This record gives sequence, C-alpha cells and structure tokens, in this order.
Amino acid sequence: MGDVKMSELPGDPLLREAAVVLEEAGHVGFVFDADWNVVHASDELRLVWADASGGDRATIPLGVHLFSSEMVQASETWRFGSTTVEYWRSFCT
Repeated sequence: MGDVKMSELPGDPLLREAAVVLEEAGHVGFVFDADWNVVHASDELRLVWADASGGDRATIPLGVHLFSSEMVQASETWRFGSTTVEYWRSFCT
C-alpha cells in the first residue's frame, strides 16, 4: 500500500493505547473520548470507507463529536459507511 499516514494518535495514554491496538490488529474502528468526540479512526476504516471522489482513504475529522455537523459533512464524501443525513438521523430516533 505504500507510504500510508496513520490517523493522528490521541494524546491521552489510554486512548492512545486503544488506537495502537486497533491499528496493530488491523481492525476497522473508531476511538472516542468520554464525550463521544472522535479521537482516532483506524487506517483500515479510512481504507474501507474510502473517499467517493477517488481518494484511497476517507477523511475523518478528529476532535469532533460523532454526531456533529462536521462528521455528517465528511460522511457525505465517503464511498461506504454512514453516508447520508437520513442514516445519521436514524441514530436519534
């Protein structure tokens, strides 16, 4: 896959450890802080969801709440995953 830049690792030691384990295991997943802010998105998640415009990895905003407008806007660019506003709204009903 070439030179891949992993998503930023969290500063908190426990969240950093969770992110490293997620990456080492090659799993698709997020790491959230206690307030449901996205602090890490695994490289496998970014690869699987890929950018619909042809990029090889999805852009995942870090430091934002899972249900924030920034996350919803970013999701509209993904090829897979939570890609519609209606899907995001389904979490709230």
